[in-house]
Amino acid sequence: MQNLRSTATVFLDSPPSCLEFCPTGPDFFVVGTYLLSEKSVGGGAIVQKKTGSLQLWKFNTASLQLTQSHYIPLPHAVFDLHFHPREQTLLAVATSAASVSLYRVEPSSTTETPVFQHIWTIPVHEDPFSPVLFLAWAPKQFLHVGSGFAVTFSDGTTSFFSTDGQLIEGKFEERKFGGRESSIEVWFVALATFTRDGTHTEEGNVAESFLFTGDDFGALHMLQFPPEEAEGREHISSNDDHEERLTPVCLEYNDKARHHTAGVTAILPLPISIIDGFPVLLTGSYDEFIRVYHATPTGRVLTETRLEGGVWRLQLLDSQRRAISPSNSADADDNMSSHTYLILASCMHAGTRLLRVTWTRRLGPSSVPIDQGQWDIEILARFTEHRSMNYASDVWRGERLNVNLKGAGSFCVSSSFYDRRLCLWEIKDID
Repeated sequence: MQNLRSTATVFLDSPPSCLEFCPTGPDFFVVGTYLLSEKSVGGGAIVQKKTGSLQLWKFNTASLQLTQSHYIPLPHAVFDLHFHPREQTLLAVATSAASVSLYRVEPSSTTETPVFQHIWTIPVHEDPFSPVLFLAWAPKQFLHVGSGFAVTFSDGTTSFFSTDGQLIEGKFEERKFGGRESSIEVWFVALATFTRDGTHTEEGNVAESFLFTGDDFGALHMLQFPPEEAEGREHISSNDDHEERLTPVCLEYNDKARHHTAGVTAILPLPISIIDGFPVLLTGSYDEFIRVYHATPTGRVLTETRLEGGVWRLQLLDSQRRAISPSNSADADDNMSSHTYLILASCMHAGTRLLRVTWTRRLGPSSVPIDQGQWDIEILARFTEHRSMNYASDVWRGERLNVNLKGAGSFCVSSSFYDRRLCLWEIKDID
């Protein structure tokens, strides 16, 4: 395992809570900030105020320096932000004011440098003081809508907002998925679709839509929706005391915190076939473990590794599938299939980790898998220069970064909250 060093460090005017590189301007990245201010108003009372900003930074690939290019102060904190997976100049921002804002990030009519262009802001919770903890864009054909996003809140609720029209019009239908199961924070929501042959995809005909959430009690909750929305479809649930849903659900499970000993803070559906009818995920938790998790009704951990620090975010950087034919055997039963994933993990007070997750299975005649295989998690590298909570990291995509990391080179920008730091460091030739 390599210990990586920074090539550049800058300090912000307020704590960074999230960041993401721009898909259409690969040398630029967006940082959202969250500043909590307290003021004494007499009598021992304290008034808190949350403010923030959107900041656009440029990575200079020649000098290996970071420079700020655009800045927007905001009257609320930024909890999360993500670019749209298909309309890639559009950026959604989740705020502390129970709202979601949409911006376009592209050059204006007067400059070649990208700038923030505000499009709309919509309320997403009836309580204006309920912050949006996380936002996830819907993959293609999720619930058969044109576009949409899910948001989570500190009161235990999750909502999905969809539109069949133009996204920039800001006219959404809110879809709820039943009454909340607790009053605790829902830290994460992940949305995924699978084709009829069981392959996780955003292309082609979608068979099922899945929604996964993780809460502060360590519970992972899964909703599976039918291939087509139709009235009268039977709803099967592990919980009988729920409200009527606007969107039909065919399966609902909650693992009741059987496998995570602290809050579930990251959920990454893996792009592989469904196993025995249920998806496979990577999960991160406050308990410092990353887990390969089979999302069955009660849940099953296929393997786990302690990363330290609390696993706040997981990002898939690259994946590879290949067949392995042993040179010392002509028997088809000895052939193997390997799926490999390169993962970036933001680990709160332990910095950033680069991981390789591998799934290997034996293949029988006609390359049919004959077992559920073996999972392995390898820590390739770590970056530990941050002095406080690493809540956000992302990788510059100007060069190809592959799962083998041989002859490949790229750069990562990672952040730490309380010391208001951004660090640039290089990923290259890691064994």
